[in-house]
Amino acid sequence: MSQFLGELLVQLIGRVIVGGLIMSVVAFVDRNIVPRRNIIVRRGRAIQNALHISRHICVFADEEPGMLDKDIRLAAEVLVLAGFFSNFALLILVLDPREVTPYWLLFIPGIVIPGCLLFFLWLYLVKSKRRLEARLRDEKVVDHGDGDPGVEGTFNAMFLS
Repeated sequence: MSQFLGELLVQLIGRVIVGGLIMSVVAFVDRNIVPRRNIIVRRGRAIQNALHISRHICVFADEEPGMLDKDIRLAAEVLVLAGFFSNFALLILVLDPREVTPYWLLFIPGIVIPGCLLFFLWLYLVKSKRRLEARLRDEKVVDHGDGDPGVEGTFNAMFLS
């Protein structure tokens, strides 16, 4: 009985802590990053033009709105997750006093996982840009939010499912 209660307590605390961290990141992105979409799109286009990136692999469309709110939100959240993995590996590297952890093992959470996350994010954003351009070409009205539920949708998915 006590083992069951211990496992239940660990799961409950883990869900509350992890859920709280995720919700705080989502709320931060929703309040501080998404409202600055115009600045992000303008600077992203400027960087794309300065680097002479091919139009086929750019993530910002040339027409307005450039990128939808849901794409900005997803990109910011994935960047936070990739940064978490990199910082976690760096923290283990710095705080391992006995140097028990082999350095090549830190390569996976520090470089491989963030690299894969960023690669798949880039693919998603390129596909999203192409969908946006197709909608604009068909002269459909584009809502910046595109029906994105934002924080409410994340909260409902995490705690009410």
